[in-house]
Amino acid sequence: MKRSPFADDVAAVFGLSEGQPDALVHLYETYRQDLFFFAFAYLRNREATEEIVQDVFLTLWETRADLRTDTVFRSYLYQLTKNATLDALRHQKVQQRFRQYQLATAPISHEQPEQQVIWNDYQQLIALAVSQLPETRQQIFRLSREQELTYAEIAEHTGLSVKAVEKQMMKALRFVRAYLRQHAGITTATLLALASG
Repeated sequence: MKRSPFADDVAAVFGLSEGQPDALVHLYETYRQDLFFFAFAYLRNREATEEIVQDVFLTLWETRADLRTDTVFRSYLYQLTKNATLDALRHQKVQQRFRQYQLATAPISHEQPEQQVIWNDYQQLIALAVSQLPETRQQIFRLSREQELTYAEIAEHTGLSVKAVEKQMMKALRFVRAYLRQHAGITTATLLALASG
């Protein structure tokens, strides 16, 4: 691994303010994982979280000339990430309200009862899969999917770290998807829709 030319954040921030690309790389490699877990705890969406982290560092580069080297950089970076995460959450809520409006105003189809039966069958399969998870993993899955708690809220509820909650949730989703594929032959696209629904 190539050794960073910057001894610490202060040197890297100064280098960034001077327009040195290596400084941005140093800061990105230092903070990207922590920022990812911070934002993911609220968004619960890997793709959206990755975009936010990338946007934060793009903003750093675009505003490098305005950086103050006498500020606590870590706090500043987390504030940027927090603001971007809040903006994303507001956007998600707008999209959710629009989907709810579409559902409320959509015409009733004769196919809906059959679709409801299929959906109920899938829900029963999911319930069976979840019942086979280890106790802690099962609890985390239910808190996330049934009570719609964030990873941060689940961590506080269970006494685990946010990272531990995320890992348990990923393992739970992987098991549920495999169970559904095995017992119902559901396509990958349907599984993703179920997992994000």
